[in-house]
Amino acid sequence: MKVLILLILYLSLFFISAKYLKMKNDEKDNLIILLTILFALSFNLSLGFEQFLDDEHSVGRVHSGFIAIVACFVIFFNKRMFQLRKEWIFILPLFIISLYDLFFRVDDYVRFLTITHTYISILLLYLIFKGIDKFDINRILNGFNYLAIFNGILSIAQYVTGKKLLLGNFNDSIIYTEGLVVTKRAVGLAGTNNSAGTFAALLVAVTLYNVAKRKDKLSIISLVLTLIAAILTLTRSAYGAILVELMIFIAVIIYKNRDKFYRYIKFVVIGTILVVLGLFFSRNLIYQKLFLERGDTTSSRFTQYERTFNNIVPDHFLFGIGSGQYRTYLLKHFSIRDIDIHSQYLNVLVESGFIIFVLFVILNLALVIKIVTSNCDWILKTITACIFIANLMCANFTPSQYYYLNNIIYFLIMFAIYFEARKFPKETKFFGLEKS
Repeated sequence: MKVLILLILYLSLFFISAKYLKMKNDEKDNLIILLTILFALSFNLSLGFEQFLDDEHSVGRVHSGFIAIVACFVIFFNKRMFQLRKEWIFILPLFIISLYDLFFRVDDYVRFLTITHTYISILLLYLIFKGIDKFDINRILNGFNYLAIFNGILSIAQYVTGKKLLLGNFNDSIIYTEGLVVTKRAVGLAGTNNSAGTFAALLVAVTLYNVAKRKDKLSIISLVLTLIAAILTLTRSAYGAILVELMIFIAVIIYKNRDKFYRYIKFVVIGTILVVLGLFFSRNLIYQKLFLERGDTTSSRFTQYERTFNNIVPDHFLFGIGSGQYRTYLLKHFSIRDIDIHSQYLNVLVESGFIIFVLFVILNLALVIKIVTSNCDWILKTITACIFIANLMCANFTPSQYYYLNNIIYFLIMFAIYFEARKFPKETKFFGLEKS
């Protein structure tokens, strides 16, 4: 009933907005921006069924973002969405393997639901953008500033209060107890500390784009708050991803403005030296906060990776063991209790098999290649590379397959830029830089 009520509310909101805006081609962007803002109302809705499995109690839920995407899809619904050609290569195999999982392999229905409704959301997002004939990519990406600001303020409030402050688990603690000392780790809108780190890493690229394109206070504030939010999560993979994003972005900007850059080379050198010295003298503090107090789980993750390749992949190489079934399968067949696989790509291989894994990799690479080889804005190409690499780094050290909001934000941004890039012919440059 709650799901139905929320769907009606979101449909009404989109419908009223569409009627008010008269759905002109140059105003459909506002509905995508509205969808993005609705992700700030991040909570899970119970579907009314409970599961008791392997001495664990869990409840079937869908994310509020899923309801928002369905409502947006209904409003945008048109025949252009279903003029599919190569897309069937991705859709049909996943549909078939999901049906096979549902009827023959699923024991853990809650985790299966979590992954499946994420896949459906990604498909609907693609169809939404496919059904829009015109949109302004700058306005859509600027809409992420509001999401970033809200997430940043929420993260700071969480750290101050020690509570999640989210709908459905408002008073839940953010205290982290797996390190040597008890510490706080903000969870932002994403709901868990690691997912919040990945979420912030994705938003960094978009806010960097907005700062570069708009050069306004709103974009600067959203970038600063996103960096603060990332710091408060104590997520090391996110720190690394953000560092790589900044390096890529700065390197490309320097190259594009190399004539001006040489005039300010001394300031760049001095700034670099100061950063290096700062890291050197604070190395003990960094080690204490990120490894001693935070806890070091890296070795256990590699043990998990080895276990999956030795015990599962050889026997289920082509079709996997079923979406969301890793923990149940491991306990049933090897009497081993384990956490979720801390690698989205490996999880796809283990649970859905080699065929779906290859299609998943191709999908991600195809989006990036199409964008960076197009003639679209070089800054769009740069943030595409940033987002892809950041997601790749974070997703392969966390159980990102269960981070609904992160997956949706990643593919929403990538699809938006992809359909923007399709407007421009292919070029012989890379990131807009001349090849030597």
